[in-house]
Amino acid sequence: MTPSDLQTFIAERRWTRKRFGEEMEISQDRLRRWLSGDQPNPRQIALACGAIPYGLPPYGSTEGGAPTDHCDPLEADRPSHWARPDKDDQ
Repeated sequence: MTPSDLQTFIAERRWTRKRFGEEMEISQDRLRRWLSGDQPNPRQIALACGAIPYGLPPYGSTEGGAPTDHCDPLEADRPSHWARPDKDDQ
């Protein structure tokens, strides 16, 4: 995730930098370094930014009412080349 991608993510949600920092539990100084490109942002921030548009809560959280009708990603429909091997194939 580039600094520009991060800025776009914040802007698309109409969040302030302060709100982004609160949501991600990071300091404003750290966010400034990421946005300026002085320090790369960690992959987990990019992953969190990818989950937020889908309303996914933090893993294991009941904060905000964790979804109860979620699908198991290991059982979800996916291309056949993603199929898990059968026990007999291992």
